[in-house]
Amino acid sequence: MIVADILGYFSIFLALYFAIFVFSTVFEYKENFYYKPKRKFKPRVSLVVPCYNEEKTITKTLQSFLGLDYPQVKIEVIVIDDGSADKTLEIAQNFSKKYSQIKVFHKENGGKYTALNLGIQKSTCPYLGTVDADSFLHKDSLKKIMEQFEDQKVMAVISSVRIADPKTIIEGIQYVEYLMGNFLKKVFSFLNGINVVPGPLSVFNKKVFTKIGPYKKAHQTEDLEMAFRMQKNNMLITQAVDAIVYTQGCKTFKELLKQRLRWNRGGLLNYKDYPELFSIKK
Repeated sequence: MIVADILGYFSIFLALYFAIFVFSTVFEYKENFYYKPKRKFKPRVSLVVPCYNEEKTITKTLQSFLGLDYPQVKIEVIVIDDGSADKTLEIAQNFSKKYSQIKVFHKENGGKYTALNLGIQKSTCPYLGTVDADSFLHKDSLKKIMEQFEDQKVMAVISSVRIADPKTIIEGIQYVEYLMGNFLKKVFSFLNGINVVPGPLSVFNKKVFTKIGPYKKAHQTEDLEMAFRMQKNNMLITQAVDAIVYTQGCKTFKELLKQRLRWNRGGLLNYKDYPELFSIKK
């Protein structure tokens, strides 16, 4: 009983300590919670979309690009079909016939990181965004992200990911979880502590890939590994909390469990690969 009481009090202490830490950080940086641009910064940007059997969502993803509040002449869309067995490639090619800014490339299946790397090779813009093929951008999302690159020290900006149209209890739980996650990522961004560049929407200065190399397989969590590698090389990652992108949530508990096991396994293995990020320097 005494042991249980001690563990209980210790857990309460940790929870209170973390809450105080989070809200004191927010209070300290409250004036910077939403980025205030000093000028209209709208450079050319490539949006790379890796696809594998995404025929159900790719249309809505590409349509969201066409509706962005950003000059279409400054957007280059690069769809990489990673050996899909459905109509993903056909749907993407139909878009490319109608819209000159959309380019489509097909390759044999090799995994998401290989599709992203081909997209990096094919891109022609100084900035590069990665977008999952089941994600849909809010019309202001790209504009809000690109504003932060007026600070030349910024090497990557991540978005606020939300669950699209939650209808079930499982999706509703994920919706709340993602909202809390977005808030915490903003807090960590004030401390230069962002540990992931999410697949639904993250934008990089292309110098990142020149300096530290392309994506790696990284235990099926390449977005975690890329953030760790950037942190190791002292590259600044920020978050645009008002740059919203919607993604498909897991429909069933089994699907959610499988996703979270992959995330946690990949996270632990990436932590193992970058122990220097968690060491205390004297």
